[in-house]
Amino acid sequence: MAAVERVWAVGARVWPQVQTRPIDISWTMAQRSIMFLAIPGWWNVLSMDGTTAKLEALADPATQAVLTAGLDAVAAVAGPAMDPASYLVRDVVLDRNRELVGRTLGDIAAERGTTPAQLLIDLSLDEDLGTWFQRAGIGHADGAAVGGLLAHPLVHVGASDGGAHVGSFATYGDTGYLFSRYVRELGALTLEGAVKKITADPCAIWGLPGRGELKEGFAADVVVFDPQTIDRGPEEASDDFPGGGTRWIRRSVGVDAVVVNGAVTWTAMDGYSPAARSGVVATAG
Repeated sequence: MAAVERVWAVGARVWPQVQTRPIDISWTMAQRSIMFLAIPGWWNVLSMDGTTAKLEALADPATQAVLTAGLDAVAAVAGPAMDPASYLVRDVVLDRNRELVGRTLGDIAAERGTTPAQLLIDLSLDEDLGTWFQRAGIGHADGAAVGGLLAHPLVHVGASDGGAHVGSFATYGDTGYLFSRYVRELGALTLEGAVKKITADPCAIWGLPGRGELKEGFAADVVVFDPQTIDRGPEEASDDFPGGGTRWIRRSVGVDAVVVNGAVTWTAMDGYSPAARSGVVATAG
C-alpha cells in the first residue's frame, strides 16, 4: 500500500482489488485443478482425457511412486500448507465411505497404516475419481492483515475471478462475509464504511454516474439486510453448470430483499421475481 500511495501522490490512480474471503480449494481427480499445477507429475495425469485413462495411470505403481514423491517433496518445502495430511475429505460417492467426510487424510491414513499422499490416490481409485477433497484457508486468511487492507481508503473490494474457478470454490458470498467477518467479528470497518466500500466507491472508481448512493434522481438500487445476521451460507455443490459440471455456490444469510432501479427483484420469502426486468446496462460516464 505504501507503493500505491506513492504513485497516487504523483497523479496516478491505482486501485488494488482485495477480496474478503480466504482461499479454499475443492477438487476431484476427475478434473484438472489449480491445486496440482506446480506439483511434479500430477498435472500430466489429471490432464488425461477420459476417466479410464486416469484410473489406469493412478493404478500404476510406478505412476503412484512419482505422484506421492512429488507431493511429499512439495510439502517438505512449502510446509503444512501443502501437507496432504491436512487435506479434508469433503464428500464421497460410496455409502461405506460416508464416515470419512470431514476428516483429514492424515487422520484416516494413520488408521489404515498408509500415507496421506497414497490415501489420496487410493480413495480416488475406490470411488472412480468421484471423491471430493478440500484444502481450506490456504491463503488470504489472516483476518487482521486482510481487514487492514479492506479498510484502506485506496482499496477496492472485489475479486477478478470471472468465474474461472467455480469448480474449485464458491465466488459467492463476499459481501456477506465482509459484514460478518470484518465488521461484526473483527471491527476492521464500520457498518457504514463497509456499505460505502461496495456501493458508492465502486461507482466512483468505475465512473458510473447516478448510482451507488441513496439520492434523489439516482437509480434506486437497494439491498435490505439485517446488520446483525448478514453473512454467507455454507458452500453447496450445484449441478446446474453447463456440460454437467459441478460448481460451488453460497446462499445469502440475513438479506431480506433486493431492489433494482426501484423494482423488487428478489425477497427472502419469495425468491426471484421473474417479471422484474428494470435493470439496465450501466456505462461509465
